[in-house]
Amino acid sequence: MEVLTEKRPGWTRCCLIMSLMFVMVEFLALGNNRSNSFNLDTSLLFLLVKKQPFSWSDKTFGYFTLTRGVLFSLGMVICPLLLTLVHWLGKDSLMIVIGIAASAASFFMLAQAKTTVEIFLTSGFAIFCGGIPTGYRSFLPRMVPKEQTARLLTICSIIMAFCPMLSTLIFNSIYNATLEWWPGFAFFVGGLLQLFVVFGQGGVHMLMRPQWLEEKRLKAQMSR
Repeated sequence: MEVLTEKRPGWTRCCLIMSLMFVMVEFLALGNNRSNSFNLDTSLLFLLVKKQPFSWSDKTFGYFTLTRGVLFSLGMVICPLLLTLVHWLGKDSLMIVIGIAASAASFFMLAQAKTTVEIFLTSGFAIFCGGIPTGYRSFLPRMVPKEQTARLLTICSIIMAFCPMLSTLIFNSIYNATLEWWPGFAFFVGGLLQLFVVFGQGGVHMLMRPQWLEEKRLKAQMSR
């Protein structure tokens, strides 16, 4: 608890608590695939595409999963490299915002999809979503001293262990309840959760800008 209660410069403590809350919400929306994808639990997507009007074979689903996974992995490399070309403040935070916004867009497309092509198009967002884990690995540790990094990562691990189980329970219940009138409604709910995180992380980014500017100024003075 010391990590969350210790007084920090500016809005840092508030932003740290908010960021951990957004990580929790994100895990609720993303289910078990946080480490290698950007969609809800694969089993839920599998149930959706096995029904009409898609009626996918296991082979088609395998191609989709492979495509999405490859693009996601490329994004983990490409997104940080692209941001090295600019000198914006809080580049890791921007990676998170862009990645989750892309994830939300893919959720809404899945919720409304009527054809196989539309579902495959959502895999294109995966390259932007690859910046999410990379961004968080850089963004969160920067908000605490090095000696508190291990404790912060422990809190993140607890969130990572608990939220996917709760996510499966919630979204499977939503899917079963809305199966007859809107099979993709669970993805729509997931998209709304993602939008909440996008706006929340955007707020965190704005609150942290003065602190980043001060750190940049101090580094410039020390380098003289």
